[in-house]
Amino acid sequence: MVIYGYGTVVEALLPKLKILGICPEEVVLRNNWKEDGTIYNLSFLYKKGTMVLLADLYSVKTHTALTEIGVAENDMVWLWGYSSFYASDKNEKCCVALDPSCGHTYLSEKEEYPSFMTYSYRNSKSEERPMRILTLGGSTTSAYGVKTSSWSQKLSLLLKEHGISHILYCGGIDAYTAGNELVKLIRDGIWLKPDIVISYTGCNNANRYQYENLFISSYQETLFKSLARRGIDISGEVHKVYCGICPNVDVYEYWYMQVRMLHGVCDSLGIRHKVFLQPLLFQKKTLYSSDADIAVLWNALFHKELSEYVGIDAPVQYQSLLQNAKLFAEKGMESEDAWLESLTDVFEKEENVYMDYCHVYEKGNQIIAENIFQRIEGELQIIEKKIVQRNS
Repeated sequence: MVIYGYGTVVEALLPKLKILGICPEEVVLRNNWKEDGTIYNLSFLYKKGTMVLLADLYSVKTHTALTEIGVAENDMVWLWGYSSFYASDKNEKCCVALDPSCGHTYLSEKEEYPSFMTYSYRNSKSEERPMRILTLGGSTTSAYGVKTSSWSQKLSLLLKEHGISHILYCGGIDAYTAGNELVKLIRDGIWLKPDIVISYTGCNNANRYQYENLFISSYQETLFKSLARRGIDISGEVHKVYCGICPNVDVYEYWYMQVRMLHGVCDSLGIRHKVFLQPLLFQKKTLYSSDADIAVLWNALFHKELSEYVGIDAPVQYQSLLQNAKLFAEKGMESEDAWLESLTDVFEKEENVYMDYCHVYEKGNQIIAENIFQRIEGELQIIEKKIVQRNS
């Protein structure tokens, strides 16, 4: 085992590794903060099966150097600063980054726009520019930190099957609420010049319990409170966090106002826009054993007479989620907005789809992508005609 990295970082790390019973046979230190070529000294120490522990932040430059030396992918262990992204056609390392506007995001050096995972297809028969699609949402949309293909990637493949040239930017990030989506659209999304924005959302707003504000994500609240506890010198010592006004409305109404503003921004800029209210396990009215096994973890059982999930001695936060799931399903189905469609019943006759109360396996992402594609086909035809008209 060999450990490599910036000297100060490695020296601080070694005692911690020792406590864990990890003692590298060799230690290679670099004097400079940035990579200066010292990494190539590993070529004299590495042989197949030697584990190389890297104390630095992940970088493509370092990864490339290790590959040149001949270090096998399974022998590289990055000790901090990255998370893995897996999909059927990508294998990228992405570092977690603080985001002043949204709390956190993920960055990949391989992507044109680092906090957006990109999927694209160009029809060789078409001379028109590819349409631009932006998808927004939380972890159920995110392409980061997942081992199965996201619904955005599945949608890209469906577009390819239909010969539609496109660039799809997946901007979903775990824990993002509709408020975070709105901020990300205004700050970043509009500059990608999308022809259509698709938001798959609702879960993180429904799963709200004792938060100071419905606008921010739970990670933002945790981050800023952690900073405030330490004290920050801005214009005097800061030890408090203000999260904004909390209006006297239910969680659905608050969510609806955010997505309505999303629509307003898109409409004012001539961008097509669709919001899809996502399904939750507790909205199902049919019983499958695979769902019941998951629901019981949230102290919920299926009531056959009522044909719905009910809480059994559930903690307040779980009971709140059950109630909010039903509220979103009912209100979503009542919506008359052409830009808002409910998918809350999309898994009604499906089993072995959910991995928890909101995340789904690849089968589920395929179903989501197919439903979204069917419901935006008309929008895509309008976009294609406009692209042709612009170029004629």
